[in-house]
Amino acid sequence: MPDESGLRAANNLATREQYVPTLLTVQLVVLRKVIRGDPLHNRFVLTDVGGVILPYGVDDYDREANHSAKDDLIPMQRGMYQERWAQYVDGVGSDIVLGPVIISGAAS
Repeated sequence: MPDESGLRAANNLATREQYVPTLLTVQLVVLRKVIRGDPLHNRFVLTDVGGVILPYGVDDYDREANHSAKDDLIPMQRGMYQERWAQYVDGVGSDIVLGPVIISGAAS
């Protein structure tokens, strides 16, 4: 049974299939910062063939609200990819709150 953080995450993920294109599947893992562990700041997209880094994320910021951050997709080098795969997919050194959650696409 997930704790409070896990339940909150599960509720937030409940209707996300509407954003994933049909024929695609996304696997999400929700993590909590581990004491004295690696800080959770950068965002990563990891696939079975490689990954990219999104330092700020993919939020759609309102430029009128004094926030004009732009971000880049940065390809991961093989060693970094393998380290992050172990951390986020295999759960090495991570406190997994929820997941993996499999979301099958329903968006047209």
